[in-house]
Amino acid sequence: MIIRKYNDNDFFDVVEIIKNSFPEISKDIVASLITVDDLKLGKSYIQLVVEEDEKVVGYALVSRSIDPILKHTNFWIDYVCVAQNYRGRGIARGLLTRIEEIAISEGVKMLQMTSSRFRTSARKLYIDLGYIIRESDIFRKVLL
Repeated sequence: MIIRKYNDNDFFDVVEIIKNSFPEISKDIVASLITVDDLKLGKSYIQLVVEEDEKVVGYALVSRSIDPILKHTNFWIDYVCVAQNYRGRGIARGLLTRIEEIAISEGVKMLQMTSSRFRTSARKLYIDLGYIIRESDIFRKVLL
């Protein structure tokens, strides 16, 4: 397993991995990720891929956020996705471990993410890695 930074050549593999990992939003993904430029993100983001068998089989997207009041940086883990045929091989664990290593090297105070209750395998992994379920709810208001 090779974990490395995302590059433009990974675009189509990553789009497929995200679509297959989140079928409930796959039509939105298809509509929003049309060209390679759509994943050219700035320095506020970290994108990692996992290569195995000479192909991209995992992807993670992390947003850096600075808390201006407490004056520290947090990482928000937006996506951790693994190709269907490669699940259960430690790929998500590898991605999350690498994200944590980057966070520590940057002096990040906290890693955060959301996970739907039905994603039981993913939630078990997060707990095994030391994540805790917060006693809060995320509110959303769709505007468009």
